[in-house]
Amino acid sequence: MNWYEPISKYERVQKQLDGATERLLNNVNSLPPHMADGVLRYIRQGIPGGHFLTAVFSNKLVDAYERADESNTRAMRNWAAFLYGCAPSNCWGSEQKVREWIAVGGLKGILEREHEEALTRIADAKEDAMVADLTAVEGSE
Repeated sequence: MNWYEPISKYERVQKQLDGATERLLNNVNSLPPHMADGVLRYIRQGIPGGHFLTAVFSNKLVDAYERADESNTRAMRNWAAFLYGCAPSNCWGSEQKVREWIAVGGLKGILEREHEEALTRIADAKEDAMVADLTAVEGSE
């Protein structure tokens, strides 16, 4: 009996990314329109943005204001609301968190790693079950 039918890594990760992107798109509207692509690239794939985005995600208020254009300066309250209410908590808050988010590859990297770990656990469980079956057969002889 086939108790596990694998879904391709791409399909599974893409489905989860699409869901996360939909949630982000529903909330990124409060930010200046020219920032949406950079925000989505950073959160989805861990691709760093410019100096302003890095300052925002690093929670460096003064640096963010220094680097903000006029529309981002007006939207600072919206940036705070977006980070607090929409962005994954491990992608913002300090320079260290930003570096780690970039290193892991954003949501996509996290989901791919989780998928690989799940496949490893399934393979280990199958191997354990086969060993148990062999042991049971050998014990009944």
